Amino acid sequence: MKIPAFSNAARRLLLPAIALMALASGCVRNRDFVLVQPKDPLVVDSSYYATPGADKYRLQPGDALQLEVKSLDENVTKLFMALGYQTPGANQAMNMNLMGGQPGAAGAMDMYYLMGYILDDKGRLELPVIGKVSLTGLTLEEAKDSLQRRVDQYFKDAFVLVRFGGTRFTVLGETLVRGNFVFFRERVHLLQALAMAGDFTPLADRKHVQLIRQYPEGSRVEVIDFTRRELLNSPHYFLRPDDILYVPPLRIREVGAGASAVQNIQLVSGTLSTLVSLYLLFVNLTR
Repeated sequence: MKIPAFSNAARRLLLPAIALMALASGCVRNRDFVLVQPKDPLVVDSSYYATPGADKYRLQPGDALQLEVKSLDENVTKLFMALGYQTPGANQAMNMNLMGGQPGAAGAMDMYYLMGYILDDKGRLELPVIGKVSLTGLTLEEAKDSLQRRVDQYFKDAFVLVRFGGTRFTVLGETLVRGNFVFFRERVHLLQALAMAGDFTPLADRKHVQLIRQYPEGSRVEVIDFTRRELLNSPHYFLRPDDILYVPPLRIREVGAGASAVQNIQLVSGTLSTLVSLYLLFVNLTR
């Protein structure tokens, strides 16, 4: 007489079990993982051309610049050497290690920030003899022209060269590597930043990545979908200095501890097996 009772209980557990497994299997779809997908996944478009519409970056307080002033007069050249790092040997080594595209975590080899020229809190660059030059709000080309005009007022036949001292950005959230990074080139795009952070974790929400960007009037948050090919045309495709990328977790984390559908099904199955075993044990003990 007790076997029918168990069968009824098993039937009552069957529907919730099927519902839980369906929920677990539908938590994460393949298209939620694949990056830069076309609108129609069945059409392979190899002729897609991306033209990012990013505006030219304008200098802000705290930016690090590499400044060189070349002249036939060696005394003029030496005068503008920032802390001596532009000596021929040191400058050659820095170019080989940094300008060659060897990215790294901030603090490891952030030599431009330590030895370059830093814009003060008012966006000014302080130079020997010339004094302070305001560069805030200027593009790199406009800053070079402004510095060249100021140098020409004091020195003859001097050539000014200005470069970014690397792009510093921060990555937080669901990536394999989190922290501050420096890319020692003038431009770094979102996919390069993702590669430096070791790619997304299985729990990463690739459709709602937050880009926190600094502007003179304050911070702004943009939401970026890494799964769409339109990312390549985004005005935010190229990072700017001091950008912050935050990768939120998927809602799957709220449903189960599994990082994928298979793991969630295993979790649900294990839980149900445990409950059935406890029920059988209870039945045997109450006979």
